[in-house]
Order: sequence, then C-alpha cells, then structure tokens
Amino acid sequence: MMNDPFVIGQAKIIADNHLAVPGRTTNQKIALMVERVHGVVPSDQQIQTLHDFLDVQASAYGKEDSRAWADLAHALLNMKAFYFLQ
Repeated sequence: MMNDPFVIGQAKIIADNHLAVPGRTTNQKIALMVERVHGVVPSDQQIQTLHDFLDVQASAYGKEDSRAWADLAHALLNMKAFYFLQ
C-alpha cells in the first residue's frame, strides 16, 4: 500500500476533493478527511497530530499544497484504522 500507484492516485483524489471544499479551516478539513477514510470522528489530539504532520510535509515542499494533503491522505490509507473494522 505504501508504494502502490493506485493507492497513491487515490490519495491524490482524496486530497483534491478536500481542498476543493471552500470555507473550512485546516482542522475541519483534516477531521473530514479522517472521518471519510476511517469512518470515525477524530479526537482533538489526533487532529493536532495530523496537523503537525501536514505542517512538516508542507515545509518539505516549501508551501502547503495538494502534495502535502495527498501525503496526509496516503498516510491515513496506510494506518491500521483503515485496514481493520472495530
């Protein structure tokens, strides 16, 4: 799942869909992405952790853009919460 071109493409689609929604804060977009991918509402701590991840990716790219968001979506798709139902 980490290097599969299909999964990477799906992560980009997920990111593009969330960036296209106007009028939402970064935390709201993160929460919505987690809810759609994992099917659960994330805690404030989880949102902060993912926001920190997004900041690190954005600094690596020099700005916050769709690549950083695609990396976030890709990470969500590779978490155990995506693999297993509770």
